Formats: sequence, structure tokens, C-alpha cells
Amino acid sequence: MAQTMLPSERKYLFLRAELDSFIGLVHQLNKTALEIKAAPSDEKQLAFERTRNAMLVSVDRMAAVAGQTDTDIAEDLANVASQDAPDECDVGYRS
Repeated sequence: MAQTMLPSERKYLFLRAELDSFIGLVHQLNKTALEIKAAPSDEKQLAFERTRNAMLVSVDRMAAVAGQTDTDIAEDLANVASQDAPDECDVGYRS
């Protein structure tokens, strides 16, 4: 089943890395929920909400890289970097 969901994992390392991070967040969320259950506090509730928010951001990152190979992502990053680079004529010139 995992093979169907993430075919050729070596091609989708960014997605796999984000999934691994998400699983860590699931463990953290559960740990914090158990701590709140044992001894509620505002600090623990805040930690729970921070972890929950991190999970939402992680889902957005997974959606952004889903279906893209590492090569696709590297090409996208190179294109963004080249668009952000100043023109040769503009370097060092300030009016």
C-alpha cells in the first residue's frame, strides 16, 4: 500500500521528509494532549496549539510538493533564485 501512495520514494524525497516530520508532530501532539489530561495548564495548552499549527503548515508543504520529483523542485528553486537575482546592470548602482 505504501508503494502505491509513495511510488519510488527516492524520487520524492521532499515529500517523504515532510511526511516524516509530520509523523513526529503527531507524536508531539499526542504527548502534549496526555500531559494536559494529567495536569492541565495554559503553558501546555499553548504547546498543543503550536504543534497543531505546525501540523497545518506541514500539510500545506506536503500539498505544495505532492507529485513533484526532487528534480522538479530543484528546477523550481533555481528558477525562483534566478528571478530574484539583480540584473548585472543594476549591481552597485544606486540613484
